[in-house]
Amino acid sequence: MTYFCMLSFAMVFQSISPLLTLIRDEFSISRAEAGLLMSFFALPGIIVALPGGIISDRFGMKKTGIASLVLMVIGTLLWEQAIFLYRLMWAELSLVLAGLLWQLFCLNYFLDGS
Repeated sequence: MTYFCMLSFAMVFQSISPLLTLIRDEFSISRAEAGLLMSFFALPGIIVALPGGIISDRFGMKKTGIASLVLMVIGTLLWEQAIFLYRLMWAELSLVLAGLLWQLFCLNYFLDGS
C-alpha cells in the first residue's frame, strides 16, 4: 500500500517538468506561459492545505481516498484532451487537487494504523 501511495503521488506531482519542452512545442506556448503552468503545482497546495484536512475529517478517509482517485482519473483525461493552455491548467489543477487529497488519505491511513 505504501508503494502505491507514493507512486501515485509522485506521478501526479512529477508529470509535467520532464515533458515541459515537448508541451511548449506542442502547444506553442511561451516560457512565461510554461512557467505559469508549472506554478499550478504550488498554488493548490497553498490554498487547499487547511480545507483538505477539514474535508478529510468530515467525510472520512475512504471517501477522501476515492474522491482523490476519481480526480486523478478526471485530470488525466482532461490532460489527454487538452488543446489549449487553459485546458492544460484545468487538468493540472484537477491533478494537483487529487494529489493533495491522496496525500491526506495516505497520511491519515498510516497515522491511524489501519
